[in-house]
Amino acid sequence: MIALLAVPALWGLGQFWPPLNHDVGALLAFTRRMLAGETLYTDLIDVNPPMVFWLNIPAVLLADALSIPTPQSFVATVLALTVASVALTIRLAQPLMAQLGPVTQLLIASMALFALNVLPAHSFGQREHLLLILTLPYLVLTMTRLAGATAQPAMVLDITVAMLAAIGIALKPYFLLVPVMMEGLAMARLGFTSLLHRVPLTILTALAAYLFAVLIAMPEYMGFVVPLVQDHYQSFSLAVIPALLMGDQVLPLTIAIIGFSVLTRSVPSALAQPLLVWAVALTLAGFFQAKGWDYHFVAARGAVVILAGLALGALIDAMIDRRRVGTGASAPVASAVAAVAALVWFLSGALAPPFAAQVRYADSVTGRLAAVVTERAGGRTVLWLSSSIHPQYPVLNHAGATSAMRWMSLWLLPALYAGPGDGSQRANYRSPEAMGHAENLLFRSIAADIVRHRPALVVVQDAAREGAFRGVAFDYLDYFRRDPRFSVEWQSYRLLTQIDGVRMYQRQQP
Repeated sequence: MIALLAVPALWGLGQFWPPLNHDVGALLAFTRRMLAGETLYTDLIDVNPPMVFWLNIPAVLLADALSIPTPQSFVATVLALTVASVALTIRLAQPLMAQLGPVTQLLIASMALFALNVLPAHSFGQREHLLLILTLPYLVLTMTRLAGATAQPAMVLDITVAMLAAIGIALKPYFLLVPVMMEGLAMARLGFTSLLHRVPLTILTALAAYLFAVLIAMPEYMGFVVPLVQDHYQSFSLAVIPALLMGDQVLPLTIAIIGFSVLTRSVPSALAQPLLVWAVALTLAGFFQAKGWDYHFVAARGAVVILAGLALGALIDAMIDRRRVGTGASAPVASAVAAVAALVWFLSGALAPPFAAQVRYADSVTGRLAAVVTERAGGRTVLWLSSSIHPQYPVLNHAGATSAMRWMSLWLLPALYAGPGDGSQRANYRSPEAMGHAENLLFRSIAADIVRHRPALVVVQDAAREGAFRGVAFDYLDYFRRDPRFSVEWQSYRLLTQIDGVRMYQRQQP
């Protein structure tokens, strides 16, 4: 029984080995540059709201204080946050445990640890993973409120849980669905006055203060980034609904939520309903991001795994009770919990073999690129021309190098030049005079950045192999060499090597 809790609890230690998740790496790199004096949304252009960069600050400061690599300090901070979340959850759940059978108690604990540490796999540290960690205590606190527990949590505990939830919710606008739906459930059960409880009021106050801080301290986000996203970044539309519904995320999650909701009929509604609503809210948060990407549903899958623990635990407890097995009989309880936990672990392992990326890292394209960058540009700057964040990140993180450009990636170019997807179209590059504001800014800034930083390496990915261009014959060097500043600076670079279609150019002059 100890192993069922200890193994998932310790599983996160495997994340200390590379590779770091690519999005996590990019956000960490921008946080480090922000702390070094560069201005977010002016010197560092990205579409993410500032909360994720602020949340990464402790990891960067810890790395500097202990002289350890930033990826490892980030993993340590996420694991510490997980420990804090679990400790708060255990504290809040104590008054509720008497309403659950022994199998259910153990299975929920095991599945919660599994959802937090094992299930994220290569999405460890993604914003959805952080949302799961930060809102788990809020889920249990909502259960306590609905159950009307006689011993309500202290005000300090309530406010702490609400503040953690607010931080997680602020990571993406889509995450607002979580408090809206959770507090909607509370209002439906307890009446309108539930909205005056200190938990929703604290969350609302924290989010309002955050929005005010962004408007005042970072006007470029609303003035430049938000219009940029609206004009060029894929957003939700009715046209994407069929693909999302029939993809490999929304449909299985929906079926699982419906199925497990049927099995929770014997569970007190004050416990089952918040978990169901939480799972639905997290699924919708992934759905409305309109990409169907795997990591957008990490939190939803975690919630469904915990829901499975509640539903199957209640079912097994009922079966044991009908056979008149006393709750003190440990053998049936242990066997039932072990069987269900083993099934969940087996299925997850079949879909994503544990630590496969870590085992293959040295021989992977990412590992080979990182080795070259470490040798040739460790501690220096690298200009990486690609519309994708991966493998630029985590290569630069593990190599200790810094990006030489202000854009996280060149995602804007396929947004402007992508074709119909049949490979029949060549890119017709706009002249600087014909470019819109955003393209002109990107075009000029890349030339300015290569002149300013004189990067030790320039890495050029094959745009034809990047799905975002949908088969358009786009060449990064042809595009940027049209700027005389870039063209002159480019004369100092020679081809060093090529790895899986990624060309790496070494600077020949200081």
